Amino acid sequence: MATTRADIQALAARFASIGRRSSLLSERLKKQVPYAVDEISFTEIQMLSKTYRGARYDFQKIAPKARISLDRIRINEIDTNHDSEFPPFLEQIAINCETALGYLKELAGPSLSVEDKDKLDSLRRQIADLEGFNENLFKHVTKAIEEYEHGHHLASALLAGKATVYVLEQLEGKDDESKADSLVKLGLLDTRMKPDFLKGARKARNYFTHDLSAIAESHDAIGMIGDACDLSLKLIAYKTKIQRAT
Repeated sequence: MATTRADIQALAARFASIGRRSSLLSERLKKQVPYAVDEISFTEIQMLSKTYRGARYDFQKIAPKARISLDRIRINEIDTNHDSEFPPFLEQIAINCETALGYLKELAGPSLSVEDKDKLDSLRRQIADLEGFNENLFKHVTKAIEEYEHGHHLASALLAGKATVYVLEQLEGKDDESKADSLVKLGLLDTRMKPDFLKGARKARNYFTHDLSAIAESHDAIGMIGDACDLSLKLIAYKTKIQRAT
């Protein structure tokens, strides 16, 4: 099963918690007078060590090619007869957690707004039937959504534009104006929405074909994803109506 953004964020939260608890415990031990690691503190250190090893193992699964080193820290690797070794042990765990956290945040990419997440989740649900109709078109639209989620707006716009241009080429008509008229005639496009349809078609062709000056911002990309999804669903209905008419 592929690693999702949620998986990465969950692991990052675990490292953040382990690192925070390790730092706090280290500071607490340093302030104890006379200095000594009591049984309760030692149990906490054991639990943190075990939890860290689990997080480190999951990190290696999620990011096997990561060029960072997370030490294999175990409680039995330090001299338990010397209490003074415990704070550095805990501090090393905290440092490793910060290292892993930095990598995971970069891997997860920028956070989506609640509005964007809701919209993309809704689009995913809407195009569920597209996979059985045209698998390659489904893959392009889905990939456009994924690229947006990772903050790759230009890649997202290019994929959405490619999907839109493909759909346009499947419609009857010598140009976008006549293609829009075909959809209106079949009841698949409201006449009042025709200007928006033509604007979306023009933008998709610009991004996918010849306009090197077109650099997508987030609002451009998510708008084009919405157009690609809507047009893909219209293609399903279009093909169905054409088949019934023949």
